[in-house]
Amino acid sequence: MQKLIMFFLRAALMIVVSCSLLVNTATAREYTYSNPFSSKSSIVINSDSKEVSLNNHLGYEALFCEEVSDFYCISSRIFSFAVPKDVVGSKLIRWENNELSYEITGREKVNYLGNTYEVLVISSKQDDELLQYIYSAKSGLLMVSITSKDATGLLLLRGTCGLGAKECH
Repeated sequence: MQKLIMFFLRAALMIVVSCSLLVNTATAREYTYSNPFSSKSSIVINSDSKEVSLNNHLGYEALFCEEVSDFYCISSRIFSFAVPKDVVGSKLIRWENNELSYEITGREKVNYLGNTYEVLVISSKQDDELLQYIYSAKSGLLMVSITSKDATGLLLLRGTCGLGAKECH
């Protein structure tokens, strides 16, 4: 399982960095995550309009943590994520936010194109799906892997800064 996670992590970082060098489609308040194998499958998180869009046309209301909160978080009908702002430097392994549980299942340093990324692999069971997030304090949420009994999906950040990136706020 760890080898599979590392494979996805390295593949995701290669695609994220490559895409961010070519085009930056995200602003500091809008984050786009898309399937690298199908451009029609994407989630756009917009913290200004407090909305999450699915496949560029369905919008859902989203709640975000306040600036003074201890978390970077989003909660919507179709997508939820929460990470403590100080998680990278702490020994924290598990936390809860909006009745969802999260757990760090890996801490890795990955080198790619001359850059070093310190990332966390975070897992969360939500309904009947297992979500795995790749998060970097510097670059924010980089990747989401969604596994259900019927399918597996992969969403990668398009741009240089994802949700919860400290250097983009």
